[in-house]
Amino acid sequence: MTNSSRAEIALLNAPPQRIGDRYDLVLAFNYENINTGIKETAKALKERLATVGLAANHSKTLHVAAHSMGGLVARWFIEREGGNEVVQRLVTLGTPHAGSPWPKIQDWATAALAIGLNGLTQVAWPVKVLGDLVGAIETVDVTLDEMAPGSPLLVELSKSADPEVPYALLAGNTSIIPAVAEGAMLERLLSKLAPQRVLHAASSLAFLRAPNDIAVSVVSAMAVPEGRIPEPRIAEVACDHVTFFTSNEGREALLDALGHL
Repeated sequence: MTNSSRAEIALLNAPPQRIGDRYDLVLAFNYENINTGIKETAKALKERLATVGLAANHSKTLHVAAHSMGGLVARWFIEREGGNEVVQRLVTLGTPHAGSPWPKIQDWATAALAIGLNGLTQVAWPVKVLGDLVGAIETVDVTLDEMAPGSPLLVELSKSADPEVPYALLAGNTSIIPAVAEGAMLERLLSKLAPQRVLHAASSLAFLRAPNDIAVSVVSAMAVPEGRIPEPRIAEVACDHVTFFTSNEGREALLDALGHL
């Protein structure tokens, strides 16, 4: 066995790299995302970062990885709250930059729970995720107006000046996962579960036929205004909305985005 072949085998057997291996410190920001608006949450993020020494013009390096609605929170902070003087890099994962067709949390939770329980995804969803979805179905029915396509918030955000912060946009695409169900199969399944709620709008039907990650379309996940400098990096990932952090494809895409920004 040559030295080069030994090196290749060692590389293949090496444990997967973790985000924590690249940074001195990893911070998590938890927030209430049903009744608290995106603007308010962005301001709370700004305040929380300031309390740990990450205010404008700090001397450290801050990279943000934001999933789903968190990407809109991060963008509002960067583009509207002076966060471009705080954040050096942003990676969004499955963020509905142009909105999501699911108008209510109950609709999305019902659909996602059906998909997860019926094994229509390549990667098994954690039990906690399934439990959270059950809780979401039982919660008060709150309309997520801010993430509806064409909402005043999304229109306002799209008019933001270029923050000149490097962005990477990761879009989950279930159509490139061999083991995932076809859109027609999902339609039949969901129509049996809650036809009066889940499949009540033509937009939802069209969404199921377009490349998506179950919650956000590929087009929406990539819909940051043109003309940004530097130009955002864009990548489609073979995972669904829930498995960005648990699938090999999702983790590798995130590490690649952080490494190239």
